[in-house]
Amino acid sequence: MSGADGYVTELPYTLGYYPELDPRSVSNTLQVLAVTPPKIEVACELGFGQGLSLAIHAVAGDCEWWGNDLLPEHLATVRELTQGLAAL
Repeated sequence: MSGADGYVTELPYTLGYYPELDPRSVSNTLQVLAVTPPKIEVACELGFGQGLSLAIHAVAGDCEWWGNDLLPEHLATVRELTQGLAAL
């Protein structure tokens, strides 16, 4: 596959949610450590796989989300997941 040289593309990625990628989770962790978290207004997930976490955080999160992935199938999946949805 063009653009994916060196990456395994024959096996599908698993569809999973990763809450630790949510900026609110990072902020909560910093607050527990008595560190004032910065206000996160824009976030990016590099290599988002099937895009479930990206889709959930983009639609239900507090900031603007961007995603980047080499495989067109992953982009198609996240677009399908978010089709017709708007940020809350």
